Amino acid sequence: YSRDLAGLEALWLPPPLPDGHESSYYFHWVQFTGGIRDRVAAQLYAAGIYTTFRYEPPHRVPIFGAVEAAR
Repeated sequence: YSRDLAGLEALWLPPPLPDGHESSYYFHWVQFTGGIRDRVAAQLYAAGIYTTFRYEPPHRVPIFGAVEAAR
């Protein structure tokens, strides 16, 4: 996805993984500029492509804060 979406001005893509790290590719997140997220999601849904907004960024999930505080 990152390769195919690169260059679209309205998107922020995840940064590349550091050397020695791998991803499960369970989901691929993007952020939209200009408040167009809901419109893009509706267009994707109409085309049969499911999207979701339900995943909180890890730094906003309480359990991750507890883990970080314990370090």
